[in-house]
Amino acid sequence: MKKITLIMCLFLSFSGIAQVTLEGFEGTAPTTNLFAGFTSATVVANPDAAVGSGNESANVLELVTSATGDAWQAAELVIQNNTIDMNTSDKTMTVDIYSVAAVDYLFKLVKPVIETDVPANWSKTSISHPGNGWATLTLDFNVAADTGQPGYNPPNDKFGGIEFYPLYIYPNEGWNTGEGTNGIVTTTYVDNIVAIPGGVVETCSDGIQNQDETGVDCGGVCGNVCAIPPSVAAPTPPERATENHVSMYSDSYTDQTISGFTVYDTAHQVADYDISGNVCVESTPNAPGNAFAYEYFDNGMNLTNLTTMHVDLYLENAAPEGALWQAKILQSPVGEAGDNIISVDLSLLTPGTWYQADVAFNTGPNASLTVDNVEMVQIFAAGPIGYTIYMDNIYFHNNDTSLGTTDLEVSKFSAYPNPTNDKWTISSTSEISNISLFDILGKQVQSLSPNNNEASIDASSLGTGIYFAKIQGVNGSKTLKLIKQ
Repeated sequence: MKKITLIMCLFLSFSGIAQVTLEGFEGTAPTTNLFAGFTSATVVANPDAAVGSGNESANVLELVTSATGDAWQAAELVIQNNTIDMNTSDKTMTVDIYSVAAVDYLFKLVKPVIETDVPANWSKTSISHPGNGWATLTLDFNVAADTGQPGYNPPNDKFGGIEFYPLYIYPNEGWNTGEGTNGIVTTTYVDNIVAIPGGVVETCSDGIQNQDETGVDCGGVCGNVCAIPPSVAAPTPPERATENHVSMYSDSYTDQTISGFTVYDTAHQVADYDISGNVCVESTPNAPGNAFAYEYFDNGMNLTNLTTMHVDLYLENAAPEGALWQAKILQSPVGEAGDNIISVDLSLLTPGTWYQADVAFNTGPNASLTVDNVEMVQIFAAGPIGYTIYMDNIYFHNNDTSLGTTDLEVSKFSAYPNPTNDKWTISSTSEISNISLFDILGKQVQSLSPNNNEASIDASSLGTGIYFAKIQGVNGSKTLKLIKQ
């Protein structure tokens, strides 16, 4: 049976409005979002529902941190069909947490509905859990935590979500480690989110399909136009001689050494998007200046003979005026030679179609930047935020589409079936000398030397997701994106 604390009767706010259980995890599972490497946030059976345990609920939310994630990794719980009202004199709420060991927590109230949803309008506090099972913790948002970061206390808004940070050091001492989590994994359980209810506010912009919408916040009673993701792949780039281009992300060219996109801001959501076997990047910047990067720490890119950066962009619906896609080119050593920023005005793009952007290096603020050893390309958003954009064919070139003599003999590679459940067959017009398979994080998971025009990659033991096969042939090389179902 549900925990008989009847908080709606016993916990009255200072203003006389009762606190109630906004989420108890007994009905429809709520939406959760994971940031900075957090492993999982899943509704599971109560690990200790015995009479007298402190919480006899059947279901709770299990939170598991990652040993390889950032110390500030977090799980966000989106409150279903309600909000947490901190626009009253009572700035407290309670949460039941189960842990077998003492653990500190940072809590953030996010998704404000009165003010703009940016970090400066969030609110943060922290508390310690004593360990030894279930404990009801009172969160007092009059008391600030993580004071070196944006946010304010006491809050004066209604909030649609709460974030949990199990690796924080109470009361305001930062994080358990400064870099990663040094092998630390924590498992805690959350139940009975109790606060003053703020009601459902502006459900046509809450990021949840919870009315009669035909999509998230669109259609039905919501007048917003539904987003239309791309149904066809980006245009195929022209053939170019090796010396006339350097590719970061493209099915048509050989990409640089795989390091992959790294998200620097948890508010910037980045994912792979599959269009009938052609994979592009789906990006949603949710705060100004959100950045993610394509990095090359082992071998910098030499762009000396190139003049232009290319990217294919696709908008689901119109971007607000002033929204910019920007790329920052950083020469190594970073900081010594400066960096250059080039931009594309997204408000000029027609939604629902691929736009081929070619931007010359000399249009940026540091057009004289040396580019013989580019260590990183940072891609970020400027101006208004909250839209979704798709990207493909990110490369540099010099506008020369002629083929060099060596390119006439370059090997052609293909992979099938793709996607696959058990294996990929790699075929080439010439002998394949080596195949190295990498996961999405850039970790090599397989290597083989077929010395034949055809080879098989066993995918039966691999997890579902995106992989990259770097294929070396007698007359050339190619990196193919592979999908394991």
